[in-house]
Amino acid sequence: MKKKQILFLFAASALFAACSSDEMPTNNGSTPEGGEEPTEVYASTYSATSEEGFGVTIGDLSASATKADATVSFELTIPDEILRNQAESYVLEADDFAIRSDGEYVSFEKTENSHGASYGLVEINRNGKLGIQINGLENILPSGEKRHEITFEGYLWIQNEKEEETENGVIMVERFTWEDKLAWIGREGNIDATVTRGWDATKMVSQQKNGAVLINGENGYGVRYNVYQGLQGTQYNEDGQQDDECGLGNTPYIKISVHVNRLDNSVESQIVPLIPDEVNY
Repeated sequence: MKKKQILFLFAASALFAACSSDEMPTNNGSTPEGGEEPTEVYASTYSATSEEGFGVTIGDLSASATKADATVSFELTIPDEILRNQAESYVLEADDFAIRSDGEYVSFEKTENSHGASYGLVEINRNGKLGIQINGLENILPSGEKRHEITFEGYLWIQNEKEEETENGVIMVERFTWEDKLAWIGREGNIDATVTRGWDATKMVSQQKNGAVLINGENGYGVRYNVYQGLQGTQYNEDGQQDDECGLGNTPYIKISVHVNRLDNSVESQIVPLIPDEVNY
């Protein structure tokens, strides 16, 4: 499903919040042994950290205590207009991360908390809000005369399969309809090989209040960011047939790129959205 050549970067040092096995919700059903049948749950956030002290947290940031006073963070909130393009909830898988220091990749690892609950999946619904938080920016070396930049990239992949009951049993079908896919890439009308399977959503983020903010970093930071959403994977046309020219991919995704420079402390911090001059929808 994932394309390794399309990585998506961030940073954050916080652990993610999740339920322990004793806190798993149940559906009040009965098992043959007389116990309650557990209901499938997903972690509310996902985290990864690097050896250099950078990390990324994705998910419902309002439910996680990640804002330590000594930590400088960048927060970005995906607008509801993106998340509400279909009636039912869907699940995001946070994966394919990379962190670059002056163009060179640095090592990082996924951080699993001691509860051992599943992680990497975030369930989104019509009232849900998806947040990205990059922590540890105070660990960036000052740029000095030579520009020193940390880049955070990563992809959020939509879990686009669901079970559907038919006369012949349960089958797996795509969660996104053809109309959902068209809305996802900001497109109306016919699809052919020349159509870009995605669109730049950075302007939508920048227009919302507190869409992109710094925490504890009033001075000395320069942040540039971009948000893009599109479709990858096997392309199917409106009739459900594989079609590499007139079809749309079966894997929706959101890509976020964040570039951070550590400036002199006397310089007021700036957050600049990277919006292309022209976008072909």
